[in-house]
Amino acid sequence: MILIRSFLNAADPGSNDITLLFIDLDDFGQLNKRFGDDVGDEALRVLANGVRRNIRETDIAIRKGGDEFVIILLGANERDTNEIVGKRIQKMLDGELSVLARGESIGIRGSVGAFPYDIEKAPLENIKFADALMREEKQARKKSDKAAFSSSIAVV
Repeated sequence: MILIRSFLNAADPGSNDITLLFIDLDDFGQLNKRFGDDVGDEALRVLANGVRRNIRETDIAIRKGGDEFVIILLGANERDTNEIVGKRIQKMLDGELSVLARGESIGIRGSVGAFPYDIEKAPLENIKFADALMREEKQARKKSDKAAFSSSIAVV
């Protein structure tokens, strides 16, 4: 968390739009329980590599802990650019990633909360808003009881 705050404190929100993406894998605990920690670790590596492929050089991805990641979208001149990156991340988490476990391909899915950085709020408060939006998305997806989730993401 200290690293995330450092990046946000060092950023110049006045010159660029900054968007925070908060990612949490769906059913990660069950994956670890059913297939073991090695498969869970591989799922995290696959996710990290997928994130790396879908963000720009100016963006920063940090594993917050467990199966949570924070992506700081920097350097965009327009909010639309950050929304495009956010949609790519959501699409990736809607079924593009998988790991092999016991001869079975296991899909890696997750929820994303996107929050435009507010310079009037402290960095930690911005992260909490992104986290809350991710949890709302996760609950909405669980209520809809879909195996494959919607790829809609909007920067509010």
